[in-house]
Amino acid sequence: MGSGAVLSENTAVMPSFTIDLPGRYVAQLVVNDGEFDSKPDTVAVDTLNSAPVAEAGPDQTVRVSDVVSLDGSGSSDVDHDPLTYRWTMSEVPVDSAATLTNKFIVDPAFVADKPGTYRISLIVNDGQLDSSA
Repeated sequence: MGSGAVLSENTAVMPSFTIDLPGRYVAQLVVNDGEFDSKPDTVAVDTLNSAPVAEAGPDQTVRVSDVVSLDGSGSSDVDHDPLTYRWTMSEVPVDSAATLTNKFIVDPAFVADKPGTYRISLIVNDGQLDSSA
């Protein structure tokens, strides 16, 4: 699939464009003094992979024994790379045996077995870079 990027104005002194796909973008400039065109000059813009963004969903208040469903589907990657998920229970109440059903899926769950705070973090990866938690 090709890029749909276009210059904001092809006659502007400083045009811009939005990068919509990873790759190399080449723009060519020709100036005219009213009589003659200059030799063309080009500039290449190469994209780099951008880190994805993890979105672990909203905070929740639940009752002891409730199944807590997590949702990382709001996570994103500007490069449109497929994401992998890695959830971590970084804080649980004392004596809790809570564990995630599967820490590598978009929507794991756990049972809140003790009263207190459960802090769960999400890191997503786009095949090259990890997100911030």
